[in-house]
Amino acid sequence: MITLSIESSCDDTSLALFNNTTLLGVKTASQNQIHQAFGGVVPELAARAHNQNILPLYYELMSEFNFTIKDIELIVVTYAPGLIGSLLVGVEFAKTLSIINNIPLKKVHHLAGHLHAAHITQEVPYPFLGVVVSGGHTNIFIVEDIDKYRLVGYSLDDAAGEAFDKVAKMCNLGYPGGPIIDKLAQKYTKSEKIAFPRPMRNSTELHFSFSGLKTAVSTYLKNNPDYDVERVAASFQDAVIDSLFEKIKRAANEYNMSNIVISGGVAANSLLRKYISEQLPTHNIYLPSLKYCMDNGAMIGYIGVKLYEKYGADDPHSIHPKATETL
Repeated sequence: MITLSIESSCDDTSLALFNNTTLLGVKTASQNQIHQAFGGVVPELAARAHNQNILPLYYELMSEFNFTIKDIELIVVTYAPGLIGSLLVGVEFAKTLSIINNIPLKKVHHLAGHLHAAHITQEVPYPFLGVVVSGGHTNIFIVEDIDKYRLVGYSLDDAAGEAFDKVAKMCNLGYPGGPIIDKLAQKYTKSEKIAFPRPMRNSTELHFSFSGLKTAVSTYLKNNPDYDVERVAASFQDAVIDSLFEKIKRAANEYNMSNIVISGGVAANSLLRKYISEQLPTHNIYLPSLKYCMDNGAMIGYIGVKLYEKYGADDPHSIHPKATETL
């Protein structure tokens, strides 16, 4: 079964092609250059860029495999959550292709895609502890099957990736902030780091908070105008990764989970990937390939195919984008 999948929930337009659950190819148009001047995603600009990118991207991907629309047997699309204008572009494009060409359509929740991104390249047994750490989400789920999720922890304020972007903006480092801070932190080799707080680290709850850490960095920068940017980056990153790790470890122990999947943009962070594997040697750690950590059509296509095999298609006329919806 040849499947076309579409992801446009935020600032990346991404389309992928599958043969059953085998990924054939993926094409992604990044908007980083557009939003760089603002230090974050501007929703209206994101929607416009999706509108400009999606059709050329579709033709480019289909041409690469010598496919036409007649070869497509299933269309999968992200419908929630995300920026409503961005989602609207992808959903309406998918619905149009589906209705005009009488192709089955399956909607996918964005977080379900992230939670199954590691499945694209490796076998991941159920149940597992699923951790999504990105610019818009910092959530811990118990994942029992492709359609059974239980949310047990989440950020009470900023997402971890959002905190990276905001701290990078404070330091005039550019956008997106995560990769920039990660690279700077790796350059800092001294042991003296700034004692930034780890909000809720010692709480028995599995929730996160990053707004206080962000404020602590802002206060430090104001009081130390001649700050060492590599030291700030390393100290801030340590605080975020330490906070994430403690909650992940606590959740795994509390729910007796030996399989742990960490996904989302922050899952590409080098310290997190290294730390989680070293500190939990008795657990099975599954991480997506770096290219599948960010928003991508491949993760949407994989879970979409699995859901279609189990439940069949959705009525394209009843699919509407939703900015917020729980998994």
